[in-house]
Amino acid sequence: MKIDDQKVTEAFIAVASDYIQMAKDVDSARNLAYLAVIAWNISLYPQARLSKKLI
Repeated sequence: MKIDDQKVTEAFIAVASDYIQMAKDVDSARNLAYLAVIAWNISLYPQARLSKKLI
């Protein structure tokens, strides 16, 4: 893993960990992690293209 990749991973964990920890079981934690990944990826789209990607 490159340093930049590690920084991105650390940033994602910092953002998503609070939500994932709210889960009551492993399946819920996994689903919340998936949701966090989707939200993270959506946040990376340029604003001008975002509405086209969400439809």
